Amino acid sequence: MTSDSPSEKRLEELREEAWQKALESLPKENLSPAECKQKEQYEAGLKAAREPRVITISGGAGSMPWDCAKAIKPELINRRHEMISSSVSNSMLYYIISK
Repeated sequence: MTSDSPSEKRLEELREEAWQKALESLPKENLSPAECKQKEQYEAGLKAAREPRVITISGGAGSMPWDCAKAIKPELINRRHEMISSSVSNSMLYYIISK
């Protein structure tokens, strides 16, 4: 199940651009320990932004919609937590960059 809406695609592009800009904002060499940690977090965020957001549902004959929903619930909860974490990080990053 994927979304092909233009707004979803644009959101994915913006997400990736934000992480890339965050990486570019760091010094290229002689990073402090805090900057090294930031770099690791930004690289992880960029990697996550580049990963496809696809949920695969597989079921045998007779699978009911509620069975499929139950099967993908953990994945959806995990993604929600990632999105909240990413939103907080992006908000903090925007605040830092805009100063």
